Formats: sequence, structure tokens, C-alpha cells
Amino acid sequence: MTSNAPADPLVGLSFGKDDRLQVQRRLGQGGMGVVYLTWDRQKERHVALKVLLRQRADDPEFLRRFKHEGVRWKDVIHPGLCRIYGLGRQHGHFYIVSEYIEGRDLDLVLQEEGPFSIEEALRVLREAASALAVVHERQIVHRDLKPENIMITEPDRGVKVLDFGLAKYLSSDSMLTMAGDFLGTPGYVAPEHIRGDEIDGRADVFAMGAILYEMLTARGAFRGRHVLDVLRSTLKSDPIPVTKFNDGVAKPVVALISRMIQKDPRKRPKGMPEVIEEVDKITARLADGGTDDDKKGLKGLLRRLLDD
Repeated sequence: MTSNAPADPLVGLSFGKDDRLQVQRRLGQGGMGVVYLTWDRQKERHVALKVLLRQRADDPEFLRRFKHEGVRWKDVIHPGLCRIYGLGRQHGHFYIVSEYIEGRDLDLVLQEEGPFSIEEALRVLREAASALAVVHERQIVHRDLKPENIMITEPDRGVKVLDFGLAKYLSSDSMLTMAGDFLGTPGYVAPEHIRGDEIDGRADVFAMGAILYEMLTARGAFRGRHVLDVLRSTLKSDPIPVTKFNDGVAKPVVALISRMIQKDPRKRPKGMPEVIEEVDKITARLADGGTDDDKKGLKGLLRRLLDD
């Protein structure tokens, strides 16, 4: 069957020094640009090429932020972060070159596989928190953490945190967003962020708490028919208890989710290192068989095993 879609004019073009980067196919589009699978002939590896949207290129402020993303992130290195290699301008386009990651985003994995085991969910949380701790040390907050921005790599099931296009740099007034854009994704954005209050790394803690809930239930913590309903729920309501949908979740995990998604940021873990410490404690307790209270949270799991 012949497609009537017009051919992408960038596919087949070469970018970079000595035209070493050959664009092979379009991967997707975000708020800042279009991403292409690209072959680096010098390094003999695939990379991702993010090309600034043409309608954005005439805006000096947006262009400054696009360049900022590329330059600033070259120095932020962690195995759990998508690596930025460089940026440039060619063929009338501004572009950023980054690591190409093979895998599926967490949202797709949950759709295809359903809820994670407790151990797997805690592992993903820990790996993402470890990467975000490095980011927070640089006085940067992600601000748009959601399952689509966490990649599960293949075949090793590793974790990569993606897309810092909405990142907030706490040391300055600049932010990599456009005036009037919604800053974040309903269902994951922290209450203080919705209210327009000052934010810090605890906003990302909130988002990761909502993601942990979703990993264990395959459904969002904060829901509604419309965007405003979701935002209202985030501000005023607690989610349905995670054990309502997965009665195998141990009590310490329930408590960790509750702490991470507190409306008041002062009641959450102070940062990702504290989240990692809690995850390690819970993992060790569950590996040892847990306390009596822990085991109460496992009764659903044990019942299902006995019924099989």
C-alpha cells in the first residue's frame, strides 16, 4: 500500500563536522524539536539528532534555551541519564546530538506487560532516583517526570531518564520552557508547581512517587475526565490506596508512596538520596522475609500463589 504522506526532507541529509552524521529516519516529535535516528560514521554508532522546530527558530528566547539545553547537559553524566554529545547549526537547522537508547518507555512497558513486581518497581525507582540525584546536585529539577520520560532499555532492562526540555535551573531565573506553555504533565506535576510556588527537587520526588504507584497498579495515581479534574485531584485529593488494585504491595512500600506524594513538600523525603536510602531499607527487609507488618502487606500475593 502506497503512503500519501510527504517524505521528510531531513531524512538522508548529513550533519556535523565532515558530514559524519547521516539522518536515517524520524523517531518522533516533542515540544522543542523533531528527533531522528542518525548514524555517526566516525564513531560507528547510532545517535539521536534533535532538530529545532522551524516555527521556534525565529524566537530568540526559545533559541537561547535550546542552545542552553545542549551546552549545559554535556557536563551532566550518569549511566541513568541520556548523554548529550554536542550541538550545531547546519542546513538552516539548529540541532542537538545525543545518545540513542534502544528500548521502550515505561508507559509502553506498563501497557504491554501490566504492573511490575514490587522488586522490579523499587529497582526502577532506585535507578531513576540515582540519576536524578546527580541532576539535583547541579541545581536542576526535571519538572516533567512521567512514564513516557523514563526509558527501559533492551535487552538489559536498565533505566534512562529522558527529556529535560522543561528543566528548571534553580540557580537562575531561566527555565527551558516557553511563556504560556503548561509546565509539566497533569497527574505527575507536584501541587506546589501547579500553584506557581517555588519548587526544588522535592517536586521530582512527588512525580516519582506517582510513577511508583503506577508501576504497581498500571493506572495513574491522580485521575479525572479532564485536565482540570486531574489538577484538582492532585491539589486536594489522595489517590485510591495502591492496595485496592494490588493487595500484594507491602506496607513499607505503601508508606513510601504516601510520603513521596504528600501535598506539602516539607512532608516528603528531602531529596533523591533519602528516597534511595528508603528503597534500600525496604528491599533489605523484604529480602529477609520482612516484619510481621510487612508480611500483612504480602497476604494477597501469598494467597494468589497458594491458589495457583
